[in-house]
Amino acid sequence: MDISALYGRTWKLFRNNPRLWLIALLGTLVGGSELGGGGGGSLNLPSNLSDTGSDPFGDFGNTFNPDNLLPILIGVLICGIVLIVVFTILGMITRGGLLIMTDALHADEQPTVGACLRGGLRRAGALFLSLLVLGLPILLLSLLLVGIGIAFFAAGAGASSEFSEGNLLGIVLGGLACLLPLVLLMVFLGMVISVLGFFVGRLTVLDGMGPLAAVRTAWQIFRANIGATLLTWIALGLPGAVTGVALLIPSLILVVPAVLFVVSSQASAASIGVAVVAVLALLALSVAVSTFVGAFVSQGWTVFYRGLRDRVAGEVAVGV
Repeated sequence: MDISALYGRTWKLFRNNPRLWLIALLGTLVGGSELGGGGGGSLNLPSNLSDTGSDPFGDFGNTFNPDNLLPILIGVLICGIVLIVVFTILGMITRGGLLIMTDALHADEQPTVGACLRGGLRRAGALFLSLLVLGLPILLLSLLLVGIGIAFFAAGAGASSEFSEGNLLGIVLGGLACLLPLVLLMVFLGMVISVLGFFVGRLTVLDGMGPLAAVRTAWQIFRANIGATLLTWIALGLPGAVTGVALLIPSLILVVPAVLFVVSSQASAASIGVAVVAVLALLALSVAVSTFVGAFVSQGWTVFYRGLRDRVAGEVAVGV
């Protein structure tokens, strides 16, 4: 399937399909979109907005003392872990549901959002394990980079009192020379894994494969169709790149001046309100754009994936 046909088929399935948009919105909010979008955000305002010397938080800051800091940190850590687990589970469910929705639409079916999410729930564990297995090379390489960085840092700290600045500079440059190839390798692996992830998710959720079988089959599909796959990756990546640049413009126009005005000495309640409204408007726009682009990209990859699988099935049938 050429790119024009891929775009045409994807647009036909994407337009006027609010169920696809809805499940993509859920995925965007909980991190289950294939764009990886979250939809969360925060606004850190200064604690002192005037020269009056008053503390708007009262005695809240006095609670942070050495006696109760450790329990607070432990509580924050536990809450963070719980949130990560919850959002990971929800992300896997919505991502699986989105894949099921796109596959059903490609087959000219009209599934409900609830049915797709239930299917995503059934395959959430397998999908998580498949993506985890796929990402193991990046994880191991990251640990290797951290280990090398710590080793060179320790060597530099230990040699700081014994060697000249020239020797220390040599240690730093040597460390960079060792780390740079690994960083470039990580970037390359990240690109390959991001492409394979589109296949792994569909092989796991739509074809019911286990983690190892899904990763192995995804690699085989990628090798056999590397040209078409990379072209599709670029073509379906363009909408996200274009909208990302487009979102940068209103953020620079609206949010940056508003935040700078808030942190200035002329900040007032009205300026804070304007800044909050600007940030919330940009967040809402970002979620909306991520939702529609994510739905289109997921539908496009399913169309491409099914085209490859149907072609292989047809070739096998002819051979038999």
